[in-house]
Amino acid sequence: MRMRSLLANERSRRVAGFFILSAHKRNEVFRHRFVTIHIETSIIFQTNKSMRTVLLLLFVSVSQFAFAQPSDEEAIKAVVSSAYIEGIQNRGNVEDIRKGFHPSFNMLRLSDNEIKPLAIEDWIANLEKAKANNVAPPAKTEGKFLNVDVTGNAAVVKLELFREGKKTFTDYLVLYKFTEGWRIVSKTFYRHP
Repeated sequence: MRMRSLLANERSRRVAGFFILSAHKRNEVFRHRFVTIHIETSIIFQTNKSMRTVLLLLFVSVSQFAFAQPSDEEAIKAVVSSAYIEGIQNRGNVEDIRKGFHPSFNMLRLSDNEIKPLAIEDWIANLEKAKANNVAPPAKTEGKFLNVDVTGNAAVVKLELFREGKKTFTDYLVLYKFTEGWRIVSKTFYRHP
């Protein structure tokens, strides 16, 4: 308001977009503009600071959601690869098998229209018996992850197994995330002809 009256009362002429005023009046206008600019800059800075804070919080929230899944997915793939593919299927380290499988694990086999469970300790005993009897291991098993579906602390993995390039099984592994990490708790499968 004051600037308008100052400019309205002052005899001025326009030269290249600026008003030519007396030195005293120019200082008043400058001081007024400086205060206005300073206040506007402070408001903009505060607004930008608030916006930066909001954007930072939004980024952190989105990144936790977006990046949580891949780290869980990678952890699940690591457990399945070491405990199941390399451990069970390729007769690997028994400690890796026990680390990746929950003690209550059961493989659910459909045989003669009935479900026949196989506990992890029974499966390990079968593997150790085959090693002790020098039974030749089957050809190396390769796994192909078709799907890893994670919801909270539960996950399902769909996996194809291949021996010598031939698809042998499609497995469905169920996992839970325990305090020590992801562990396989159940398995169903389809044996390919």
